[in-house]
Amino acid sequence: MDSYIFANTALFVIIASSLIFILIKPFYFGNLIKILDKPEDNSLKIHKKSTPKNGGFIIILFLLLYLILNQFYNFDYFNTSIFIFVLSFFIVGLIDDYLNIKPIIRILLFALSTYFFLILNSDFIIEIFYIENINNFFSLNYFAIFFTIFCFIFLQNSLNMLDGINGSLLSYSILITAVISIMNPEIFSFVFLFALIIVFIQNINNNIFLGNNGSSAISFIISFLLIRTHSYNPKDFSSEVIVLLCFLPAIDMTRLFVERIYKKKNPFIGDLNHFHHIVFLKRKKSEWIFYLVITYIFLAYVGLNLNVNLALLLSLFTYSFFIWKFR
Repeated sequence: MDSYIFANTALFVIIASSLIFILIKPFYFGNLIKILDKPEDNSLKIHKKSTPKNGGFIIILFLLLYLILNQFYNFDYFNTSIFIFVLSFFIVGLIDDYLNIKPIIRILLFALSTYFFLILNSDFIIEIFYIENINNFFSLNYFAIFFTIFCFIFLQNSLNMLDGINGSLLSYSILITAVISIMNPEIFSFVFLFALIIVFIQNINNNIFLGNNGSSAISFIISFLLIRTHSYNPKDFSSEVIVLLCFLPAIDMTRLFVERIYKKKNPFIGDLNHFHHIVFLKRKKSEWIFYLVITYIFLAYVGLNLNVNLALLLSLFTYSFFIWKFR
């Protein structure tokens, strides 16, 4: 037992030291492992200097530290199995950062990882969900696992596309995790929220980017947090509330796919036509983040406290207005 405690304590110290090192020397670490985002590598880049894509490493190290502590104190449900699959999404994203793998291969890898996660953690399969408008539960029966995989992949792609300028994905992730933490208070969600805030501070100061490794890890965590919160509190955290919380990345990805297909372009090939690009190119970064966060908070409040259908209509109007005004 003493050797077990010593080994875990030593591992905790090593991981904590690595986390502090990345936070203090982000560029040095990024250069060391050759994971710098260089503006000259892609005409779609809007930043001016090489920036390390270390965001995912910080989140993974935070979760690993929490996993070690959880083994001693049994805070909540977060276990090695869940961490491994968060890590699998992170690794696929990291490989994509290095090799820029084909979208279909990336999607298949994420789908395969999600499938094995659900087989080993069946509590996260969406078998039924509550629909507020009809005040009833809807059962998926045999389609449950396929629908759940679709939700994981859909959110991963939409969040990845939201990550185009500093603070966009992270401000969204902080808000949605804060809402989840309020609706279903658990230590893990607060730890994840704290990790997001730390990365956000570094990201907004142009010290690091999330990279595909970071956005992929975040998407996986938010996916299972949404599922868990709905299963524990379906009537207050209904399907409509989840749609509201995921509205911006979902509607923007849908619009982009439709426009690209209409113009006979590959829907997976990036451009500067994203919502955040349209608004950011017309406004200062500080103003853009302020407008975005205030809009998120307002719509979340309306949806959770007043009327979710009204909030969805306001979301659609706000999104359409921004696209029309700044495009």
